[in-house]
Amino acid sequence: MKNRFRSLLLIILPVIALSSCVYDKELAYLNDQIIALNRRVTKLEDAQTSMDQKMSRDLDASLQSTRSAQADAVAASQDVVVGPTLADGGVPEVNVEQVLGQEAFETLVEDMFHPRI
Repeated sequence: MKNRFRSLLLIILPVIALSSCVYDKELAYLNDQIIALNRRVTKLEDAQTSMDQKMSRDLDASLQSTRSAQADAVAASQDVVVGPTLADGGVPEVNVEQVLGQEAFETLVEDMFHPRI
């Protein structure tokens, strides 16, 4: 019985020791893989942060030039006279409808905006 127990121990102990060694190697390999993946993720996050900052600067510059152009356009449009103008660019001081009469004025407007073809 003792011999059987010893022989069984001699078989089981090396198997346990070898499996433990293999298990440690696998853990070390997996740990190395996790470390490598963490480095890659960190690099990607840094690149993303850098890209976000660059895009933000570019967008701010683009918006600034657009806002400036819009302000110039609004300022220029405020100088434009809205309404009827004369050939020399002046603004008529009389009411065209009063001068022509309502019927003639309506006929003129109708012919201008809805011409008969």
